[in-house]
Amino acid sequence: MMNKASINRISNKNVLKSLFSFLKYKQILKLVRNNKGLQKRLDINLNNYKEISEFPKYEYFNSVEIAKKKKARAGLDWTYMFLNMIISCITCIFFTYLLIYSILLVTEGNFDESNSKENFNISTANIIKKINAYIFILDAVTLATPFLYLFFIYVNYEFDYGVKKFIKYIIVIIINIVHLSFEGLIIWKLALSYNIKKGDITWFMRMDYTFIFFNFFYIIYIGFLSYGYFADSGRNIETITKIKLISFNGIKINEYALPKNFMKWAKKERKKYALNNYKNYTYNFTSSQYDLINSINNFRQQENLLKLRVDNKIPEFIVNWPVELMLNSEQNLFKLSNKNFLFKFYNGQFEENFEKRERSILNILSKDNLNHINIISQGEYEFVFIYDKLSYYNKYYDENYSNDIFGNNVEEDYQRINFSDYRNIIKRSYKKYNE
Repeated sequence: MMNKASINRISNKNVLKSLFSFLKYKQILKLVRNNKGLQKRLDINLNNYKEISEFPKYEYFNSVEIAKKKKARAGLDWTYMFLNMIISCITCIFFTYLLIYSILLVTEGNFDESNSKENFNISTANIIKKINAYIFILDAVTLATPFLYLFFIYVNYEFDYGVKKFIKYIIVIIINIVHLSFEGLIIWKLALSYNIKKGDITWFMRMDYTFIFFNFFYIIYIGFLSYGYFADSGRNIETITKIKLISFNGIKINEYALPKNFMKWAKKERKKYALNNYKNYTYNFTSSQYDLINSINNFRQQENLLKLRVDNKIPEFIVNWPVELMLNSEQNLFKLSNKNFLFKFYNGQFEENFEKRERSILNILSKDNLNHINIISQGEYEFVFIYDKLSYYNKYYDENYSNDIFGNNVEEDYQRINFSDYRNIIKRSYKKYNE
């Protein structure tokens, strides 16, 4: 019988497929790689080889996250209080002089016949008047400076980042520009005054010199404050770049953190890592899938059966596809074992058939030895996996499991064929292929 046996004698395609079902899917693809006739009878094409070569498919993205570190110094609060006191005192002294200076300049500090040359340039005198009036802008900025530094700029400055840090930078720069600008304006004003004055320098010119002196040191002081902020702002903030897996083999999953150097790995290493960790991946059900699970459990309660528990982890069959699922892609129901049943429909079709109370679906849902359900979308297909959690989950075929899972009348072929002979033929062929 062994030397006369031939796979070509099997006339029924489904029997032929069941004969190959004891091999792993990759083994079948290797075995029939050079046999176009057998590929056609098994409904194997280039897409099958492409799926294997690309397996597993995955998607990931980079995300930048901001993390806060603990405060580096325990005495930071005391430093902050001391800074408060220094800023307040210095600003108070400078602002007192500045306010008196600006008021006197506007009210009394103008050139007239008694202190100016004959036929002096009126436009030059007008420029000096305008500069005197503009000093009130400096008054407002100087008054606001301690409040801005103490109650905004230096508040939790070590944790500043992003827009908040940018806004503080702008404010600090504006404060410095204003003081530098008025230092320059008053120097220019003095130069203009020398072109107008008659005799000795006037009292308000002496006040200009005093302002330049005080403002110069205040600029240095503000510069130290600004440098301190620029140097230390955000020091307790760190930017962390994370790589997260978001899709595995066409299934959208909850973000899964990948190693920092994941992108530097070779493609083969990345695939291996993604595959080895699939049991840790979880995904979310859609609202319609939740509604479907509730409807199924309501049905089971009406049948006096326990509710099915929900599992949202990547099921084993997504990684180790049953041969029947690949060789009979148009089939809707797969009995993976006596306690594991898998439905495969286009998205939404299972729910429609359940609502129509299709008998094949109700028969499975009515089994009292099933306790878990898993619904997963993969591209255009939706898989509904109903199983017993305590059963040997990775073993899809019980020893007592019938080979005739295709629902066809193949009795005649089964009577003519010695299956053990053909299995031996396939085993020998596969062994020879790997030598």
